[in-house]
Amino acid sequence: MKAIDDFLAQAEREHNSGDLPLVTLAYAQSLDGSLALRRGEPINLSSESAYALTHHLRAWHDALLVGIGTVLSDDPQLTVRFVDGEDPQPVILDTHLRLPAKTRLHAHPIPAWVFCAPNAPTSSSGANYRTFPTPFDKNNRLDLRHILGTLHANGIRRLMVEGGAGIIESFLRAGLVNTAILTIAPAWVGGLKSAATPLGNGKCVQDYPHLQSVHSAQLEENIIVWGYLKN
Repeated sequence: MKAIDDFLAQAEREHNSGDLPLVTLAYAQSLDGSLALRRGEPINLSSESAYALTHHLRAWHDALLVGIGTVLSDDPQLTVRFVDGEDPQPVILDTHLRLPAKTRLHAHPIPAWVFCAPNAPTSSSGANYRTFPTPFDKNNRLDLRHILGTLHANGIRRLMVEGGAGIIESFLRAGLVNTAILTIAPAWVGGLKSAATPLGNGKCVQDYPHLQSVHSAQLEENIIVWGYLKN
C-alpha cells in the first residue's frame, strides 16, 4: 500500500535516535485484541491481501524480531514469500537458549541472531545461529534497549517486531516502539491478548501508549490501522 510506504519513509526521515533502529510493531489481532486462542494455539486472522502486506513490510525492514515462544508455538519461517523482496535478518529473543535444532527457521537463508542471557547454556545441537549474550534490565528481563543498540551497531536501521504477546507488551512498556501497523480481523475471539497487564496508571487513554496521526484502510475483510507511537 502506497500510503503505508509513504508513512514509513517519513517515519524513517524523522527518526532521530542515532544509536537505535526505527522500530515498527506489526501484528494481527481480533476486534477484542486477541492474538491467538491461547498461548501456543495460533489463529488465522489475516486475509490473503493482509498476508501480502505483512510480507511487504518484512521486505522493507532490515530485521524481523520475534520471541522464542512464537518460534516454539508457530514454527515460523520469518521469510518474504507473498511478495518480491529480500528476506530480513531473523532475530530471536531467547533468554534460556531454548531454540530447537530442528525448526523451519534453521532453513532460513540467513542464520538467526539469538539474544540470550549471559549464563544461557551453550548449545550442542549444531544449529546455525549467532548468539548475543545480553544483560538483564531492572525487571530481570533481557534489556531491550541494549538489544536495539546491538542491532544498530550491526547495521540494522529498520526493525520489525511481530510478537508474540510478551514481546509486544515488553516493547510497549519500555516505550521503544516508533510506529505500529496493525491488522484487525472483524471477529471477537476472547483469546490471548497483546498485553496481559495495564501499560500505564492513568484514568484516560492519553496516559497509555497510543497511536497518533492515525490512518486506516480496508484490505478484504481486514482493517489496517497505522500511526506513530506516543508513549
